[in-house]
Amino acid sequence: MASYFRIIRSLDDERSLKAGEDLLIGRLISIETTTGEVIYGTTTSTNIIGVTIEARLDGERIVFASGVVELILTASAAIAVGESIQPAASGKAAPYAADGTTVGAIGTAQEAAALDGDLFRAIVNLPANEDTS
Repeated sequence: MASYFRIIRSLDDERSLKAGEDLLIGRLISIETTTGEVIYGTTTSTNIIGVTIEARLDGERIVFASGVVELILTASAAIAVGESIQPAASGKAAPYAADGTTVGAIGTAQEAAALDGDLFRAIVNLPANEDTS
């Protein structure tokens, strides 16, 4: 099953940082602003940096993918093919809600997800909120 989460295509490199909590594979991650450690991204995260490609325990080094990447994510709700996605709780992905309460779309679903916890293929562009000024 672990090979199911391999990076399918990446235009950037793999990077390694320290996990700030137990992290599962195929989850969106951000940098915790006080410790600099990797934690799950959420709906309000302004610094989504990538997607885990390995499960790791708190304190371990974690390798993740960033850049323009096609990979497998974990859904937090039903997602349609072609729908824009955003970060959700526990590093999962949700349909993008342009209601001003989220940080923005991070990619597009390439496969549908029916339920919370379903795995689906998506193309994401991370870091999602990189300052380009």
